[in-house]
Amino acid sequence: MSGFEAGCRIRAWTWGAITGLLTGLLVHSSLGTAAALFLGLIAFLLAGAVFVWGFCDGLDRRFALPPAALERARAAAERKTADGERIAPPAAATGKDR
Repeated sequence: MSGFEAGCRIRAWTWGAITGLLTGLLVHSSLGTAAALFLGLIAFLLAGAVFVWGFCDGLDRRFALPPAALERARAAAERKTADGERIAPPAAATGKDR
């Protein structure tokens, strides 16, 4: 785990803790201490997990191509253009989509 990703996870769980604390404080007056602790804990766990998922998991780059696959894709594209096969640009780039 890189230092940046570890810092991101710490910040995400810190914001989850703040969310749980605010939830507990808001619920305390109407439902009591036990409910406030329970709901605050649930809010902490859910918010922390959502923040990690939303802001930090993208840093893993799990869905990126590995370097070897990227090189094979580039080589295949170069072979296609060298063989005379034309790779068509997207329709939006040519303006002929209508």
